[in-house]
Parts: sequence; C-alpha cells; structure tokens
Amino acid sequence: MNRVLRSGYRSSWPGLVVAAAVLSASACIAPDPPSAPNARFDVALDEGFESDRLDPQRWIAYHNRYGHGNNELACLTPQNVVVAGGTLRLTARAEPTRCPDGVEQPYRSGFVSSRELDRWYPLFGRFEIRARVPHGQGLWPAFWLRHRTGAGTAEVDVLEVFHSQRPGSVSHAVHLPRTRGVNAFRRTVDLEPLPPAGSPGVWHDFAVDIRPVGATGVRFVFSLNGTVTGTFTDPDATWITEAPAEASWDLAVNLAVGGNWVGDPARDPGWLPLVGRCARTGEPPAAGPGSCPADGVRLATFPATFEIDRIRVLAYRS
Repeated sequence: MNRVLRSGYRSSWPGLVVAAAVLSASACIAPDPPSAPNARFDVALDEGFESDRLDPQRWIAYHNRYGHGNNELACLTPQNVVVAGGTLRLTARAEPTRCPDGVEQPYRSGFVSSRELDRWYPLFGRFEIRARVPHGQGLWPAFWLRHRTGAGTAEVDVLEVFHSQRPGSVSHAVHLPRTRGVNAFRRTVDLEPLPPAGSPGVWHDFAVDIRPVGATGVRFVFSLNGTVTGTFTDPDATWITEAPAEASWDLAVNLAVGGNWVGDPARDPGWLPLVGRCARTGEPPAAGPGSCPADGVRLATFPATFEIDRIRVLAYRS
C-alpha cells in the first residue's frame, strides 16, 4: 500500500498468516490491558458517539481521495459518515462520485481523522475500538494510528480486514518504514464466521497496548475481545523522540474500497490485479486470475457499513 496525504503512509504486502486463534465476542471493552493488569491511567479520549454528529473538536471527515497512491477506488465524503443511534457509521456505496480534485471514482466511502485538527494522543497508552466490520473482497475497514511526523515514521494498525486473503479474519500490524522495515510485525487471527452477504458481523473489541521497555524500547501488545493476539517489541525505538511523548499519535478510522492489496470489489475473487498476485499466496497465479485460491471469498455487497460503537484512549502514568 502507499497512501500519502498530509504525511499519511500505508505501504505493505499483507503477508502470509503468522498465527491463528478463534476468539469469541465480549460484552464490553476490558478496562485494563492484558499486558498491564495493574496499570494506572488517565482517560485521554472516551468517545461514545452519543450526539447526532461528529464532535468537531475530535474528528474531521475527509472529502478527498486519500489512498489514491494505493489505487483505491472511492471518493471519501462527509456524506458517507453518519453519527446516529450511539454509533459512528462509515458506509461505502457503489455510486460514481467526483472528488474535489476533479477525479471521478466508481465508489464513495467515509474516513474520519484527528490529524487535521492537530489533535494528538500519547505515545504510551492503550487504544481501543468496539466495532463490527463488513466482509467482502474490496472492502478494507481499518482503525489505525499514525505517528505525528507521519506514518512513514511509524504506523500501528489496530484493526484491518483483508477479506480476499483470509475470509472472516482480522489483522494487526506495526510498520516502521525508516527504522525496522515496512512490515515490522503482522498477525492475522480468525474473527468470526461470515454473516449473510450484506450484513455486518457481530460486535468485537480490538485494542493495542503500547508500553516502554527499558530505556529505548517500545512494546506493542494487541488484543481481541480481551485476549492477547500478538506482541511485538522494537528494542531500539529511536523514532519515539521525534514527537512529544504526550502527543505522538493521531487516530484514523476508515472504510476503503479497492486498491492494491484487497482486490476488486466486483470481479475475480482471490485475485489482486494491480499487483499481479493471488491474495492468499502472494504469488502470481498458475493459470490466470481464475486459478487463485478463493475458498470462502465473496465479492463486496453495497452499501457496506463499518460501524463503531466506542473509541477509547488510556494514557499510562509512568
């Protein structure tokens, strides 16, 4: 991926599955992270979307083609971002839409961010989201953190879905392009059986706990429904001094459509035409797109909604 807009950066091959686990849904976000059950914290954000609109002090809805460097297919518009009934809904629609730069896209969808409001969150803390995701090739729901100096410095993907690679799963990742390589860490785990086409999944709680290790290290502990699903440590994280510790991350929540790494929402299940590879294997197909493994893969159904019940950030006290 290569998403570049106002210091944004997404670049990685989704990679092969590293580990798997089958995890059940929980009733609510766990108050303390599995990696630090006795940690003390301050609440930096507790967003329940209880109003009838986005809080303009916390979020901005994009109206642009963020992700165009990754060849994504949606124009992002505020009209595709709705707050109602206590949830945030990002809805993708198969409706040709002309973006402000004059380019017409075959789809439109939604993206909210804190970056353009100059709103930043602590380097060390716990970042949580309670959400339910849509399933289908070409849909790419995500909740991710971008470093203040740009995701080209550091990016943490708390939640991403690559349906064509592994239906019914979710991925976590850490990208440190300048210091440790783009795919410093990626873990994919089973999330849920696929719901009927056009229906969202059930509610799940996703989180990452970011803590200091020694004098210069950082540890990332990912969890799903209160169960740890992956851990990564950068032992010499020189990049952490490039932004204030109390204001290092932004928050990004979006539902992308199409692009290099998720496939076309309307054709060729299991095939990534823009990179010439099969999604599941990462290799060129043996005999054309139809020979790519595609068991369980289905094309996207529109409209498709990524629904968020709650986002919370806990800042750890030293």
